[in-house]
Formats: sequence, structure tokens, C-alpha cells
Amino acid sequence: LFIRSAFSPSFSAALSHFYADTETMCDPVNAVDTSSYEVASFMDILSPMPSLTRMVDFSIELASKQFTLSLTDNDLLMLGRAMPELRIFRLMALAARSPRVPSPRGLLQFAVNCPKLEVLGLGALRGAPVELPSRVPSATHPLKELTLREATTLVKEPKKLATALHDLFPALAYFKSPSSPLNAIAGWSAVKRIHDSLIQ
Repeated sequence: LFIRSAFSPSFSAALSHFYADTETMCDPVNAVDTSSYEVASFMDILSPMPSLTRMVDFSIELASKQFTLSLTDNDLLMLGRAMPELRIFRLMALAARSPRVPSPRGLLQFAVNCPKLEVLGLGALRGAPVELPSRVPSATHPLKELTLREATTLVKEPKKLATALHDLFPALAYFKSPSSPLNAIAGWSAVKRIHDSLIQ
């Protein structure tokens, strides 16, 4: 309700920075029931799509023990087109248990559609498909930081993804991949290793 109110058509056009951290909104006195959690479509919360032409910094930290959001590649595509001035995008509100999370295809397309994007963080990402955007950004794309918190499936083409990140975003110097043992098995450690070798 809070996020939906903030992005109401009458208010969102003036927004340039938005930060929400549900950890700070939770009642510390009451224990959290971790046996169940709420799932919501991020785009349903924003519906109808608000005017975000002035948005520079969009960051949401979600208490994953209580809530998780679902987001598709097409959702990311719509968001990228709606925020041409975006420089920081952190949606750490997706968890591996979410029914729908983006893929590398959505991540790459989103960044390309935000020509001023410098920082990108996603709470969860699938490992496939690895598909290059139809439109290639300029050689001066400013993306310099990418953080992925959780992996949900195997990265089928780690070399292709690492090479795409290097070629599309030459300024990318900080890439934090999922770090748990399961994520390493899923191939994200290979993506990071290959990418790091390309920028040396």
C-alpha cells in the first residue's frame, strides 16, 4: 500500500529518488512467522504504470522472511523504458523462492534501456536464457556496479554472459555474484571469474 501510494499518478511524476526498506518498517516487538510469506507482482503494485521520467535513484530493500516480489523480463523492459534518467536501481526484493524472477536476458535489456545507469542490484536472477539485446548501447555506457544476491537456476552459458557484460558495459568494474555454495555450483562463480579476467 505504501509503495502503491508513492507511485500514484498524481505524485510519481515529481519523484526523483525513492528508497524503501521494509526491515525498518517491521515491528521489532512481534516475532516474524517465517513459515509463510506474501508474494506480490511488482508491476501489479505499480499499476497503472506511473510516470517516472525524473527518477534517478530507485531502491527497495524487502524483508525477504516476510515478503517477496515477482518480476519478469518483460516487467524489467517496461521499467527501463519508463525511467530514462535512472542512475541507480536496486530491487533487492526478489527471493529465490519467488515464482517469477528475471533472467540474464532481462537484466541486459534493462541496463541497455537505461543509458545513464551506473548501479544495478537484483535480489534474484535465473540462469537462462542468456540472450543479447537487439539494441547495443554506446561504448560509453556508464554501468559500473552490478550486484546479484541469489541464483535460482543453473547458468547455462557462463562464458557468454560474462563476455556480454564486458562488451556491453565496459565501465563495469564491480560485479558481486551470488556467493553461497549452491550459487557457486549454479555457475555464477564462473561468470564472475571470467568477467574479472576480461577486465584485467
